[in-house]
Amino acid sequence: MHKSPLVNFVLLACIAAAAYFFTLYLDTRTPPIDIIIQPEAPIEDIEKGQEAPNFTFTDTNGKTHALRDFKGKIIILNFWASWCPPCIKEFPHFITAAKEFENDVVFIGISSDLNTESMNKFLDRLGADIKKQNILIALDEDQNITKNLFQTYRLPETVLIDVNQHMHTKIIGADWDYAALQKQIRTLQKSRDKTP
Repeated sequence: MHKSPLVNFVLLACIAAAAYFFTLYLDTRTPPIDIIIQPEAPIEDIEKGQEAPNFTFTDTNGKTHALRDFKGKIIILNFWASWCPPCIKEFPHFITAAKEFENDVVFIGISSDLNTESMNKFLDRLGADIKKQNILIALDEDQNITKNLFQTYRLPETVLIDVNQHMHTKIIGADWDYAALQKQIRTLQKSRDKTP
């Protein structure tokens, strides 16, 4: 049985279209050239008393916040992206911590995704887990918060901020366990309780 030139042309056109759309998909998953994935996981203490820079952000519900709005709370400030496998690995730990320490902790996830659609696809898979008042997610389209304020060029990176808005601990990479995060949060709770 001999195929007509029209059938061959249609098959080639379909293959070309599929390759084109697959390339577009990969392009939306490609990180910005100057942000890299950081697999290691050192937990570093930050120089004592260093105040976190204030910034404003608009969350996925369209509400605008400033970091200073959360003075009196322990803040988990996480820099992440949906194209970053270590970020995806650790993200559920932060959601769990926000639930476990709901009265004391605010989780702020600052995404380096290239667009809202990519970020929201990932968040939609988490579903109800992120629908809490102390879980706030925002897209940092111009990288002003990520790179300019916090000099974060490797993802994931997380900064724990105490109740007085001083940066306390930095977690780089995702190769850490939940018990380490709990310990850091409890340390910050104890130091808050000792403050007159």
